[in-house]
Amino acid sequence: LRQLVTPERTRAIAELSDLQQSGDPAETARVVNQLVEARLLVVQTREGGSSVELVHESLITSWPTLRRWLDDDAEDAQFRAQLAVAAKQWDAKARPAGLLWRGEAVDEARRWFDAQPRELAPRDRAFLDAAFTLARRGKRLRVIALAVTFSLLAAIAVILSVSYMRLSAEQAKTEEARVTAEFQRDRAVAAEHQRTAAQSETSAAVRGMTQAENDRRAAEAARRRAQGLADEKDLTIQEKNDLLEKEKAEALRNATEARAAQKEAERATQDAKRIAEKLELNRKELEVKLAAEKKLREEAEKRGKGLSKELK
Repeated sequence: LRQLVTPERTRAIAELSDLQQSGDPAETARVVNQLVEARLLVVQTREGGSSVELVHESLITSWPTLRRWLDDDAEDAQFRAQLAVAAKQWDAKARPAGLLWRGEAVDEARRWFDAQPRELAPRDRAFLDAAFTLARRGKRLRVIALAVTFSLLAAIAVILSVSYMRLSAEQAKTEEARVTAEFQRDRAVAAEHQRTAAQSETSAAVRGMTQAENDRRAAEAARRRAQGLADEKDLTIQEKNDLLEKEKAEALRNATEARAAQKEAERATQDAKRIAEKLELNRKELEVKLAAEKKLREEAEKRGKGLSKELK
């Protein structure tokens, strides 16, 4: 009878098949027939089934037994009515999962159902069972999703840590390459200074050779002047010879000194040339090393930029 009254205490039309689902179909049919004969219920037969309703709404307030049942179970009746409407709509649309209760609604249904044993129509019970199953499945999926999320976060943390260590290693290599390049550059500067010093020594040797040549020419000029003076003073042959011998000895001495200076200059030139060749060889080797270091530094910078992009 509670199914024939709405929560607002008005008449409700119920399908006879729904009433029969709440209990034994034969017993339900017998009770309905008795109430129809007592002019308390009316049954209307139509295509597709029969519907049952109270004869008049006044029975809701004037029938003491029904009123007491409704008063004792008002909240339960309201929930049953909501459940019946939802289950009927769900069943009419081929029981899709989209019409099942979720969230707070299914939690409230669980509390209501677990509060005390209740007899429900098979359709209503099927609706609740499907909603509870969907809720459990959703909870499991949320737990799995949470576990997957934590796993992904842990994996990302590991990847970031490895990337950071790789980036730190690349930065260390880059710094080492930079220090090595600076050291090689300092060596190149020192070699350039040595080459400049060798060039200075070569220039000094050339100047020495030039000075020796000038001394030789001066000696020759002095000899000629002496010869001229001897001629002018009309010296004796012996005096001329002595003077010539003296001038000759002076010229030979100057020439010897000039040759010695020239040889010394040549040795200095050769030494300077060897030093210059050695410095040039060192410079070329240094350029090759600097080029290799530059290439390593560029590769390290590229790897560092690549790792930075991966981290981003």
